[in-house]
Amino acid sequence: MSLDSLDKEKLLLELKRLELELQDTLVDSNLTYILFTFLSKNNFAKVKKVLSEIDKGYNWFLLPIVKNEYELTFALLELLSTLNKYKDIDFLTTLYNKRFFEETLIRELEESKKFNVPLGIVVFDVDDFKKINDTYGHRAGDIVLKEIGKIFKNKLRSNDFACRIGGEEFGLILRGANMSYVHKVSTRILNTVGAHKFVLDNGKILKVTISGGGVVYAGRGEVDKNTLFEIADKNLYKAKRDGKNRCYISFYYEEKAMQETLISESERNILFNKR
Repeated sequence: MSLDSLDKEKLLLELKRLELELQDTLVDSNLTYILFTFLSKNNFAKVKKVLSEIDKGYNWFLLPIVKNEYELTFALLELLSTLNKYKDIDFLTTLYNKRFFEETLIRELEESKKFNVPLGIVVFDVDDFKKINDTYGHRAGDIVLKEIGKIFKNKLRSNDFACRIGGEEFGLILRGANMSYVHKVSTRILNTVGAHKFVLDNGKILKVTISGGGVVYAGRGEVDKNTLFEIADKNLYKAKRDGKNRCYISFYYEEKAMQETLISESERNILFNKR
Protein backbone atom coordinates (compact mmCIF):
# COMPACT_ATOMS: atom_id res chain seq x y z
CA MET A 1 0.00 0.00 0.00
CA SER A 2 1.25 3.47 -0.87
CA LEU A 3 0.47 6.81 0.71
CA ASP A 4 -1.45 7.89 -2.39
CA SER A 5 -3.81 4.92 -2.08
CA LEU A 6 -4.98 5.93 1.40
CA ASP A 7 -8.35 7.65 1.70
CA LYS A 8 -7.01 10.83 3.28
CA GLU A 9 -10.39 12.22 4.36
CA LYS A 10 -11.29 8.97 6.11
CA LEU A 11 -7.82 8.81 7.65
CA LEU A 12 -8.20 12.34 9.03
CA LEU A 13 -11.55 11.44 10.60
CA GLU A 14 -9.98 8.36 12.21
CA LEU A 15 -7.15 10.41 13.69
CA LYS A 16 -9.56 13.05 15.05
CA ARG A 17 -11.70 10.32 16.63
CA LEU A 18 -8.58 8.76 18.10
CA GLU A 19 -7.55 12.09 19.61
CA LEU A 20 -10.99 12.57 21.20
CA GLU A 21 -10.92 9.05 22.61
CA LEU A 22 -7.56 9.73 24.18
CA GLN A 23 -8.74 13.02 25.68
CA ASP A 24 -11.90 11.45 27.07
CA THR A 25 -10.07 8.50 28.60
CA LEU A 26 -7.17 10.38 30.19
CA VAL A 27 -8.69 11.71 33.42
CA ASP A 28 -5.87 11.16 35.90
CA SER A 29 -3.61 14.20 35.86
CA ASN A 30 -1.08 12.47 38.13
CA LEU A 31 -0.03 9.92 35.52
CA THR A 32 3.66 10.10 34.80
CA TYR A 33 3.78 8.05 31.61
CA ILE A 34 1.31 7.42 28.83
CA LEU A 35 1.75 4.34 26.74
CA PHE A 36 -0.30 4.74 23.60
CA THR A 37 -0.66 1.23 22.27
CA PHE A 38 -2.60 -0.50 19.51
CA LEU A 39 -3.77 -3.59 21.32
CA SER A 40 -6.99 -5.51 21.45
CA LYS A 41 -9.04 -5.02 24.59
CA ASN A 42 -8.40 -8.64 25.57
CA ASN A 43 -4.68 -7.95 26.01
CA PHE A 44 -5.09 -4.61 27.72
CA ALA A 45 -5.10 -5.76 31.37
CA LYS A 46 -2.33 -8.30 30.82
CA VAL A 47 0.05 -5.76 29.27
CA LYS A 48 -0.69 -3.17 31.94
CA LYS A 49 0.04 -5.73 34.67
CA VAL A 50 3.40 -6.66 33.09
CA LEU A 51 4.42 -3.01 32.78
CA SER A 52 3.50 -2.31 36.38
CA GLU A 53 5.63 -5.22 37.56
CA ILE A 54 8.61 -4.07 35.48
CA ASP A 55 8.45 -0.47 36.65
CA LYS A 56 6.55 -0.24 39.91
CA GLY A 57 7.43 3.40 40.46
CA TYR A 58 5.11 4.70 37.76
CA ASN A 59 1.48 4.53 36.82
CA TRP A 60 0.85 3.42 33.28
CA PHE A 61 -2.03 4.46 31.08
CA LEU A 62 -2.86 2.28 28.11
CA LEU A 63 -5.41 3.04 25.45
CA PRO A 64 -6.57 -0.15 23.74
CA ILE A 65 -7.41 0.36 20.08
CA VAL A 66 -9.39 -2.12 18.01
CA LYS A 67 -7.72 -2.49 14.63
CA ASN A 68 -10.85 -2.72 12.50
CA GLU A 69 -12.08 0.58 13.93
CA TYR A 70 -8.91 2.36 12.76
CA GLU A 71 -8.05 0.50 9.59
CA LEU A 72 -6.39 3.40 7.75
CA THR A 73 -4.48 4.52 10.82
CA PHE A 74 -2.92 1.08 11.06
CA ALA A 75 -2.17 1.11 7.33
CA LEU A 76 -0.40 4.45 7.69
CA LEU A 77 1.65 3.23 10.66
CA GLU A 78 2.67 0.09 8.79
CA LEU A 79 3.68 2.16 5.76
CA LEU A 80 5.75 4.54 7.87
CA SER A 81 7.37 1.61 9.66
CA THR A 82 8.35 0.06 6.32
CA LEU A 83 9.75 3.32 4.98
CA ASN A 84 11.76 3.84 8.17
CA LYS A 85 13.15 0.33 7.95
CA TYR A 86 14.47 0.85 4.43
CA LYS A 87 15.61 4.49 4.62
CA ASP A 88 19.21 3.35 5.12
CA ILE A 89 19.19 0.61 2.46
CA ASP A 90 20.38 0.70 -1.14
CA PHE A 91 17.61 -1.08 -3.03
CA LEU A 92 19.76 -2.57 -5.79
CA THR A 93 22.39 -4.27 -3.62
CA THR A 94 20.49 -4.33 -0.28
CA LEU A 95 23.66 -2.98 1.34
CA TYR A 96 23.53 0.16 3.45
CA ASN A 97 23.43 3.44 1.51
CA LYS A 98 25.65 6.53 1.48
CA ARG A 99 23.60 8.34 4.12
CA PHE A 100 24.03 5.42 6.52
CA PHE A 101 27.76 5.25 5.73
CA GLU A 102 28.33 8.90 6.59
CA GLU A 103 26.23 8.86 9.77
CA THR A 104 27.75 5.60 10.99
CA LEU A 105 31.29 6.73 10.27
CA ILE A 106 30.79 9.79 12.49
CA ARG A 107 29.44 7.64 15.31
CA GLU A 108 32.06 4.91 15.04
CA LEU A 109 34.91 7.43 14.85
CA GLU A 110 33.75 9.01 18.11
CA GLU A 111 33.58 5.57 19.72
CA SER A 112 37.06 4.78 18.45
CA LYS A 113 38.48 7.97 19.99
CA LYS A 114 36.59 7.48 23.24
CA PHE A 115 37.77 3.92 23.86
CA ASN A 116 41.10 4.07 21.97
CA VAL A 117 40.18 1.17 19.72
CA PRO A 118 41.11 0.96 16.03
CA LEU A 119 38.71 1.65 13.19
CA GLY A 120 39.11 0.53 9.59
CA ILE A 121 37.69 2.21 6.50
CA VAL A 122 38.02 0.70 3.04
CA VAL A 123 36.63 2.10 -0.22
CA PHE A 124 36.27 -0.21 -3.23
CA ASP A 125 35.49 0.68 -6.84
CA VAL A 126 34.60 -1.69 -9.69
CA ASP A 127 37.31 -1.64 -12.34
CA ASP A 128 36.26 -0.59 -15.84
CA PHE A 129 32.59 -0.42 -14.84
CA LYS A 130 31.71 2.07 -17.58
CA LYS A 131 33.06 -0.37 -20.14
CA ILE A 132 30.79 -3.09 -18.73
CA ASN A 133 27.75 -0.83 -19.06
CA ASP A 134 28.69 0.39 -22.53
CA THR A 135 29.44 -3.10 -23.85
CA TYR A 136 26.75 -5.22 -22.22
CA GLY A 137 24.14 -2.71 -21.06
CA HIS A 138 23.06 -1.31 -17.72
CA ARG A 139 21.30 -4.52 -16.79
CA ALA A 140 24.70 -6.25 -16.84
CA GLY A 141 26.08 -3.50 -14.62
CA ASP A 142 23.25 -4.04 -12.14
CA ILE A 143 23.99 -7.78 -12.03
CA VAL A 144 27.65 -7.08 -11.28
CA LEU A 145 26.80 -4.64 -8.48
CA LYS A 146 24.29 -7.00 -6.89
CA GLU A 147 26.70 -9.93 -6.94
CA ILE A 148 29.49 -7.84 -5.44
CA GLY A 149 27.07 -6.73 -2.74
CA LYS A 150 26.46 -10.39 -1.86
CA ILE A 151 30.21 -11.00 -1.65
CA PHE A 152 30.62 -8.14 0.82
CA LYS A 153 27.85 -9.54 3.00
CA ASN A 154 29.35 -13.03 2.98
CA LYS A 155 32.93 -11.97 3.73
CA LEU A 156 32.42 -9.52 6.60
CA ARG A 157 31.74 -9.95 10.29
CA SER A 158 28.25 -9.28 11.58
CA ASN A 159 29.42 -6.06 13.28
CA ASP A 160 31.03 -4.63 10.13
CA PHE A 161 29.15 -2.34 7.76
CA ALA A 162 29.12 -2.66 3.97
CA CYS A 163 27.63 0.27 2.06
CA ARG A 164 27.09 1.33 -1.52
CA ILE A 165 28.23 4.95 -1.54
CA GLY A 166 28.23 5.72 -5.26
CA GLY A 167 27.36 4.24 -8.64
CA GLU A 168 30.03 1.52 -8.57
CA GLU A 169 31.70 2.53 -5.30
CA PHE A 170 31.43 0.72 -1.99
CA GLY A 171 32.51 1.68 1.51
CA LEU A 172 33.32 -0.58 4.44
CA ILE A 173 33.37 0.45 8.10
CA LEU A 174 35.27 -2.15 10.12
CA ARG A 175 34.79 -1.75 13.84
CA GLY A 176 37.75 -2.48 16.10
CA ALA A 177 39.74 -3.52 13.03
CA ASN A 178 43.53 -3.49 13.20
CA MET A 179 45.80 -3.59 10.16
CA SER A 180 45.90 -7.38 10.25
CA TYR A 181 42.14 -7.73 9.97
CA VAL A 182 41.80 -5.04 7.29
CA HIS A 183 44.57 -6.81 5.34
CA LYS A 184 42.80 -10.15 5.66
CA VAL A 185 39.32 -8.95 4.73
CA SER A 186 40.58 -6.86 1.80
CA THR A 187 42.54 -9.81 0.42
CA ARG A 188 39.55 -12.08 0.86
CA ILE A 189 37.24 -9.70 -1.01
CA LEU A 190 39.69 -9.06 -3.85
CA ASN A 191 40.25 -12.79 -4.32
CA THR A 192 36.55 -13.64 -4.21
CA VAL A 193 35.48 -10.95 -6.67
CA GLY A 194 38.32 -11.84 -9.04
CA ALA A 195 37.38 -15.52 -9.03
CA HIS A 196 33.62 -14.97 -9.22
CA LYS A 197 31.67 -15.79 -12.39
CA PHE A 198 29.26 -12.97 -13.12
CA VAL A 199 26.53 -14.58 -15.24
CA LEU A 200 24.48 -12.25 -17.43
CA ASP A 201 20.89 -12.83 -18.53
CA ASN A 202 22.06 -14.25 -21.87
CA GLY A 203 24.37 -16.71 -20.13
CA LYS A 204 27.57 -14.83 -20.89
CA ILE A 205 30.11 -14.93 -18.06
CA LEU A 206 32.07 -11.82 -17.13
CA LYS A 207 35.27 -11.60 -15.14
CA VAL A 208 35.37 -8.50 -12.96
CA THR A 209 37.96 -6.99 -10.63
CA ILE A 210 37.81 -4.22 -8.06
CA SER A 211 40.34 -1.80 -6.61
CA GLY A 212 40.44 -0.51 -3.07
CA GLY A 213 41.93 2.05 -0.76
CA GLY A 214 41.70 2.22 2.97
CA VAL A 215 42.94 3.56 6.25
CA VAL A 216 43.22 2.17 9.75
CA TYR A 217 42.80 4.73 12.50
CA ALA A 218 44.53 3.70 15.72
CA GLY A 219 42.02 5.41 18.00
CA ARG A 220 44.55 8.07 19.02
CA GLY A 221 44.97 11.60 17.72
CA GLU A 222 42.51 14.17 16.48
CA VAL A 223 41.02 13.42 13.10
CA ASP A 224 37.64 13.81 11.44
CA LYS A 225 35.75 11.52 9.08
CA ASN A 226 36.52 13.65 6.03
CA THR A 227 40.26 13.35 6.60
CA LEU A 228 40.09 9.57 6.96
CA PHE A 229 37.86 9.20 3.91
CA GLU A 230 40.22 11.39 1.88
CA ILE A 231 43.14 9.12 2.77
CA ALA A 232 41.16 6.01 1.79
CA ASP A 233 39.98 7.67 -1.43
CA LYS A 234 43.50 8.76 -2.45
CA ASN A 235 44.77 5.26 -1.81
CA LEU A 236 41.96 3.94 -4.02
CA TYR A 237 42.97 6.17 -6.91
CA LYS A 238 46.61 5.21 -6.45
CA ALA A 239 45.55 1.55 -6.75
CA LYS A 240 43.75 2.43 -9.98
CA ARG A 241 46.81 4.20 -11.37
CA ASP A 242 49.11 1.34 -10.45
CA GLY A 243 47.21 -1.25 -12.47
CA LYS A 244 43.88 -1.91 -10.66
CA ASN A 245 42.85 -5.12 -8.90
CA ARG A 246 44.75 -4.15 -5.76
CA CYS A 247 44.27 -2.26 -2.52
CA TYR A 248 46.45 0.19 -0.59
CA ILE A 249 45.90 0.59 3.14
CA SER A 250 47.43 3.36 5.28
CA PHE A 251 47.85 3.46 9.02
CA TYR A 252 46.83 6.72 10.72
CA TYR A 253 48.11 7.05 14.25
CA GLU A 254 48.70 10.74 14.98
CA GLU A 255 47.79 14.23 13.78
CA LYS A 256 50.80 14.68 11.52
CA ALA A 257 50.38 11.24 9.97
CA MET A 258 48.12 12.45 7.17
CA GLN A 259 50.98 13.84 5.14
CA GLU A 260 53.04 10.68 5.60
CA THR A 261 50.49 7.92 5.13
CA LEU A 262 49.88 8.70 1.49
CA ILE A 263 53.51 7.96 0.56
CA SER A 264 53.26 4.63 -1.21
CA GLU A 265 56.78 3.54 -0.23
CA SER A 266 56.07 3.92 3.47
CA GLU A 267 56.39 0.80 5.53
CA ARG A 268 53.04 1.62 7.06
CA ASN A 269 51.34 0.95 3.73
CA ILE A 270 50.37 -2.52 2.67
CA LEU A 271 49.77 -3.39 -0.98
CA PHE A 272 47.55 -6.27 -1.96
CA ASN A 273 48.25 -7.08 -5.60
CA LYS A 274 46.05 -9.83 -7.04
CA ARG A 275 46.95 -9.70 -10.69
